[in-house]
Amino acid sequence: MEPRAVKSNLVLILDYGSQYTHLITRRIRSLSVFSLCISGTSSLKSITDLDPTVIILSGGPHSVHAANAPCFPTGFVEYVESKGVYVLGICYGLQLIVERLGGEVRVGEEQEYGRMEIEVEKSCGLFANKEVGARQVVWMSHGDEAKKLPDGFEVVARSQQGSVAALENRARRFYGLQYHPELMEAPGAWKIAWAVLRRKVIKLTAGRGHWLGSARALTILGKGPWAPAGLPPLPFFSP
Repeated sequence: MEPRAVKSNLVLILDYGSQYTHLITRRIRSLSVFSLCISGTSSLKSITDLDPTVIILSGGPHSVHAANAPCFPTGFVEYVESKGVYVLGICYGLQLIVERLGGEVRVGEEQEYGRMEIEVEKSCGLFANKEVGARQVVWMSHGDEAKKLPDGFEVVARSQQGSVAALENRARRFYGLQYHPELMEAPGAWKIAWAVLRRKVIKLTAGRGHWLGSARALTILGKGPWAPAGLPPLPFFSP
């Protein structure tokens, strides 16, 4: 593939300090998609020069309410919307989307940590069009939660405690997951998270001699040396 084509299919990760950010990069590269990780506080020019197709906002140990909480640069939202870039926020990344686009984030009544069940509230592409009421086990690790969503956003899944587990604004191409799919802690969690990639990147790479366009690219390994210690490996999952 020509360097120009690789650049046009870049998945850019903005790192906000999560101990799991390197796993996001590894997961994407396992799909033979070019990914790059830079600081979440990088300048807008640093981002625009890379011309990404998808931007992922990582998790992190911060609260959006903290003084000097790390955030994407001024002009970021306007840039991604003008270019049609898909944005996926994970954990802290979801909270950044909510808070910066006019919603409200609060300290949760209880910290959600570990394997937890979520329930789909809205059938949508983010959850592979699963029916309303469908349930899935995921890995949570957060204290803050989205209380009020920005205008135009919808809740697509909630946790057992009723907090927002996933959201989307399809028109603006913003998506958010409060859980950590990169940990491979739940059957199908990682595959579902990449609905964004299926819709955008695979369409761009199909027919270019790039195996991402095949069904094999969506076959996810739920085991490997990157899995958290002490947890049993998960079986293969295919679309």
